[in-house]
Amino acid sequence: MDSNNGDFRQRFSNTNLSADQVSNNGYKLFLSKEAQQVIDGAGSYESARINQKLQSLIAMPRPESAGKRIGGADGYRMAVGYYRFDYVVFSGEITVTNASFDQTDADTAKREKPGLYRIRKSRDGWGPVAVRVEAVETSHAAVNGMQNDLIAATRLMPLHIESAFGKKVNTFTLYHNPSVGFFGDLWESSRDKLSITTPLAKHLAAILDDTQKKKKEVKWVVHSQGGAVFVQAVNYHNKTRAKPLDMHKVKFHSGANNALISQRILDKASVEKVGKDNNHPYDLVPNVIGMNTINPVRIVGSIVAAPALSSSGPLAHLKSPHTLPNKRETWKFWQWKD
Repeated sequence: MDSNNGDFRQRFSNTNLSADQVSNNGYKLFLSKEAQQVIDGAGSYESARINQKLQSLIAMPRPESAGKRIGGADGYRMAVGYYRFDYVVFSGEITVTNASFDQTDADTAKREKPGLYRIRKSRDGWGPVAVRVEAVETSHAAVNGMQNDLIAATRLMPLHIESAFGKKVNTFTLYHNPSVGFFGDLWESSRDKLSITTPLAKHLAAILDDTQKKKKEVKWVVHSQGGAVFVQAVNYHNKTRAKPLDMHKVKFHSGANNALISQRILDKASVEKVGKDNNHPYDLVPNVIGMNTINPVRIVGSIVAAPALSSSGPLAHLKSPHTLPNKRETWKFWQWKD
């Protein structure tokens, strides 16, 4: 605690650096008690990013990315994901006076970022409002797939939650996997399938670990690309932490992940797989992208049905075999409306 300033502020300590990595050169950085409380409430992944950003201020307290506050003699504002920090530079010292957790994207309003959202069911149904949260506090959770903005994911994932765990579920936490465009999502999914860990998977791995430490059981349903992200998150956890994640259970819906490889990774972390994967017999994503079948009828059928995955094109009038939970049992290709 800074003895010259009473209890108002305390010296910044980067818990992600060892003692020999900390330099005493540069500006002295202090945090108000309120700012420290906000950082303490962040998850481990966000906390590490915040500490890294604050550490950089010691060498460069006025970066171009920091917006100068109106009315402040030498005051600035910076954003780290969903967190905002106001700070003042004076006489060789930096004091972070205020920190806040935003339910909107603090980095940019134009591009969504990965994050946790609490979604509730009312008498009128699910949503439509998703509330940004800092941790998984619910018994159920979900990861959405490709090409879902937050509004689309908020509407779609309750259907997958109810299909997987029943209609008595009235709230769950969504780990929002934001879309970066079709080819961007495809590249992101391919990297996770090839065990090239994406920031998305690292973030989810930290969330799984944080939840595990609380000894809270969580049942997940993961859809489409969300399956590949979840499996790679567990794989990354196995490599970096090598501790059980036995408080987590997962159900795969139309996953882009390979079931055999996934099972080995989940078993290593003691993550229980819930039931049989929910896949449409002619869904391109699990059958071809996930490489989960050698059945030629399914493979050819998935390729023929691929245009139905899009909202435009010659098969746009047909029901997508991928978007909604699968209820189809028959292989009769001509009986598509099920």
